[in-house]
Amino acid sequence: MYDFHYKYIKKRFSSKVNLLFSLCYEIETEDFFKDISAVVQEKFDTSNFTPNHPLSIPTGINKKVPGMFKDEAGGEIIEEFVGLRAKLYAIKKLNGEEEKSVRVSRERS
Repeated sequence: MYDFHYKYIKKRFSSKVNLLFSLCYEIETEDFFKDISAVVQEKFDTSNFTPNHPLSIPTGINKKVPGMFKDEAGGEIIEEFVGLRAKLYAIKKLNGEEEKSVRVSRERS
């Protein structure tokens, strides 16, 4: 994770990137997928992208490969994000679809 954040994301996008929560980024760019297209096969898991996704990157690769980073939105643009703590967040995609993650682990006493 350290290498991905500092040696790739920070180096590639410099002042145009904000780490919002865990590894959720806000990146200002014209076309993020065009920017990462050269390194998709070595850094990203695109297994949750639809095969006919209109991007210029390979889809359906690196499923569950350790060290690969996955776009939890499946290539869709996230319009709103609320993160309260690890595994407790909500996102709203540009297409209007909403997703919530409420994975709370309870400690046993």
